Amino acid sequence: MPLGASVAASIALPPISGFALPRGALFHDKNGPAVWVVDPSAQTVSLKSVVIDRYLADKVIVASGLTAGDLVVTAGTQMLYPGQAVTSVEATP
Repeated sequence: MPLGASVAASIALPPISGFALPRGALFHDKNGPAVWVVDPSAQTVSLKSVVIDRYLADKVIVASGLTAGDLVVTAGTQMLYPGQAVTSVEATP
């Protein structure tokens, strides 16, 4: 290729596995990144430590610390405390 030539290229990256959450769901405590998870039977929250795979412009990819079916608080996380009662609200598209 001559200097200054246009080149099109692609790279194969491994697929991202994990959970994509809005940035507002992420909370930091003394142990690092965490999210507030709702206990559906008691309707209370607890803080759960997570490992972040990557930070994107509008979301974070959580590599570990969550399991399928966990209900994660995505707004107002700075106002919560462990054991606080909450009401679930369905997200609107």
